[in-house]
Amino acid sequence: MTEDRILFNCHAGCSFQDIIRALNMGNYSFGLSNKTNSELQKIIARYKYKNIEGKNVYDVVRFEPKDFRTQRPDGKWTLDGVTRVPYRLPQLLAGIKEGKEILLLEGEKDCDNAENIGLVATTFPGGAGKWRKEYSKWFQEAKVICLPDNDSAGRKGMDFIASEIVKVAKSVRWLELPDIPEKGDLSDWLEFAGSSYGAFRELAKNAAEWQHKCSKRQKLKTNNSFFETFEIIPEEWQNPIPLVREEEEAQPYPVDDLGPIIGEAVKEFQNYGKQPISMVGSSALATASLCCQGLADISRDSQNTGPISLSFLSIAESGERKTSTDKAFSKSLREWQRDKAEENKDEVRKSVAQHAA
Repeated sequence: MTEDRILFNCHAGCSFQDIIRALNMGNYSFGLSNKTNSELQKIIARYKYKNIEGKNVYDVVRFEPKDFRTQRPDGKWTLDGVTRVPYRLPQLLAGIKEGKEILLLEGEKDCDNAENIGLVATTFPGGAGKWRKEYSKWFQEAKVICLPDNDSAGRKGMDFIASEIVKVAKSVRWLELPDIPEKGDLSDWLEFAGSSYGAFRELAKNAAEWQHKCSKRQKLKTNNSFFETFEIIPEEWQNPIPLVREEEEAQPYPVDDLGPIIGEAVKEFQNYGKQPISMVGSSALATASLCCQGLADISRDSQNTGPISLSFLSIAESGERKTSTDKAFSKSLREWQRDKAEENKDEVRKSVAQHAA
């Protein structure tokens, strides 16, 4: 028993939920809410992503306080095994077929506002910074206008996307909206300018053909007069070759291989927080191996012995609870370290003083 909750284990293999039901207890007895994180936040918008047949394949859900998460039609808050598509894909393909210009924006709200004035627009989950290589195929023969958000990150992300779709699109042009605030976007322009389809079409006439930043002429500035008139004309950079292999089809995470104790803890925590179960399992294994590293080593044979501790790096979409997951599984270990530090503080001070001397 700890100060604020009860911890126990069933050696017969009962699940966490089996035990608390038998004891007529609830999640609250263990410091857990009966509600998920999503239920504790207010949903203010839901953007549906549809495939080529018009079937909903996943949603991007916006919460207040501001947060974005992806949700499948079956209610799971993960896109494991789901094929990503651009936002408003059916309208995108219809617009390309009709020869319309396609606006590439950084948010679903902007796309909906563009549609409201008769424009065709698309984006991706997470905006320009979350581009995936497989999106390119949807822009075959498209006439694209890139509209970055008004900040350096937005321009950088959109510039990279332009460098990808220019390989397949009919044309790619670049347009930065005037009179919008820092980090502003199309929605801000429409609101502040009270703009319309006609106003945008007039503005779009000034959209220049996209060029990679590296193709611009640069003048070398120096105090040496010999170089003051010398210009550098960099060669066009080749498209970067990915350093990672193509993504393979995701396989189900083998949570049952974690055993009855760690496995059930992982299932319970994932059911509560809705994180990807592979991320939860990695956090649990990392903490468990760290706790054991002073007790045992791993030996393949007499010549190959190493520590039992494992190192994991959690890579997930923003809002998928990476930090909170790691903190939850390492909480007891951190508390133990804190108690040991307090218990041995005199010895620590003495050791520090000796080394300083």
